[in-house]
Amino acid sequence: MASSARTSRGWSSRFTFLATMGLLCALALSMTPPRGQRASASPGALPIPLAPADFAVSVALAGPSHLNQTHLGTNLTTPSEVLSATDPTHGSLLQAWSPALVRLHLGFTGDEIGLPEMHQGQWDFAQLDAAIARLRATHTPFFLNVRTAPSWMYDASGQLRDQTYQEFAAYMARLVGWYNAGGFTDEAGHFHASGHQGWVGTWEIWNEPNSGYDIPGPVSHRSATWLDAHRFARLYSVAAMAMRAVDPTIATGGPAISAYPDDGYMINFIQGITAPLDFFSFHFYAIGNQQTPDPAVFRAVAETFAHRLAFARVTLDARFPGKAIPIWVDEVGFNEIARYPVDPRGAAPVGIVFAADAFITAAQHDVTQFTQFPFLGNAQLALVDNQRFAPYVPLRFYEVLGQTFPPGVRLLRTTLAPPTGLVVLAALAPDGSSVRVLLANTRAAQPTDVNGAGVAATVRITFTNVAPGAGAHAGSVSNVWSFDATTDPAKRAQAHPVAVFTGSDGGLSVQVGLAGYGVSIIQLLLH
Repeated sequence: MASSARTSRGWSSRFTFLATMGLLCALALSMTPPRGQRASASPGALPIPLAPADFAVSVALAGPSHLNQTHLGTNLTTPSEVLSATDPTHGSLLQAWSPALVRLHLGFTGDEIGLPEMHQGQWDFAQLDAAIARLRATHTPFFLNVRTAPSWMYDASGQLRDQTYQEFAAYMARLVGWYNAGGFTDEAGHFHASGHQGWVGTWEIWNEPNSGYDIPGPVSHRSATWLDAHRFARLYSVAAMAMRAVDPTIATGGPAISAYPDDGYMINFIQGITAPLDFFSFHFYAIGNQQTPDPAVFRAVAETFAHRLAFARVTLDARFPGKAIPIWVDEVGFNEIARYPVDPRGAAPVGIVFAADAFITAAQHDVTQFTQFPFLGNAQLALVDNQRFAPYVPLRFYEVLGQTFPPGVRLLRTTLAPPTGLVVLAALAPDGSSVRVLLANTRAAQPTDVNGAGVAATVRITFTNVAPGAGAHAGSVSNVWSFDATTDPAKRAQAHPVAVFTGSDGGLSVQVGLAGYGVSIIQLLLH
């Protein structure tokens, strides 16, 4: 996190004062108010005339607030991706970001099989061991998502041949044995020693059971429900209990249901499970078509995503009263349909705004895990190009977002006028040393725009209830990070100073501009 300028005694103090005065004079010249109007100021404050703002945001430092619970994360989908994302020759991009949790998302489809025993009796953990060892060596927190069963467990119709699910449960128990209990005994009675103890603490059982896209075998309609919620609740429960019999200390969760709304699946799974559920997971993608207009992306966040989060919380609390089961959204992306040409909006300014908008919604609904998908890939979804290992702009946004809005900051009450076209989140640092504001400009020029430029906006932020004697005062500066069409993805974002002034209501204010679709993070040091 870039630090705000602080004055000290002597020549450094005088230089900083003169530099600040120069900044304020420049602002005064560039933001002259309409004729006949004058910006008022409290006694002793430096008045700065400002042009009218498109949006007015008020942030209350006193009054109702609650702790942010939302952790940022990402997905790695093969062992090779783990090694590439953490490779110093590629810039150690994963470590540079340091997400709170990485989802190791492995299965039995694609060019690289990430899990052992693709063929029955052939146990090879070399690639997976290397990937997990790298994550452990780089102190990267992770959990393991086992996307499906091995291909030999399916029948000709693409369903598991053992409908009691004991065969799959035994497979999962062996994986736990390998990583947490020193080894396991296979189907033929042979013991395989690993020497590993406590390598994988958290496990997610299956991926998107309400579709057949991940099944490594013949499925007639992959978009149709592969396994109904009642039967998947049984599968989850049988597998989780078998795994916990090997290591009672592990955490298990699921069902990682796919992005389209399916309230019935959610209810029936939650009501049907008989094993412990340490977290409830589902996915969110805003759209599935490259031609869907930009405004529909933001409506999906405000309507579909917010509904699913609220519905999940109500359903979990009804089934497990008093337990507050964590909600994990462990795949978040702009456009989930993998077809060509690539939808470039995921890495464009509209995609940055989507990411900020979705995070704000998740934080407001007390989501525990917000996991972008995937880390490596193309501009439609990823943070880093998997051919050039070059970052996209959203990575630079997530780096600063993780620093300024980590779990433990206190989310503050805000008001916004007008109430649409801008999304806002404000937070107070745990030690009260600074207040941060996240702004996302969702205004589209036309309702039919696809990858449009958005509409430029100025935003005036007023901070109320600032304690007397705080370090922030009229004439000081705040830090602002901006993410838009001008952001250079090759570099970590740097903050630029914006003057603090006294508004007409006597509160401390800053004014920032958003150049069309874009995101700004403002930090005001209080002491």
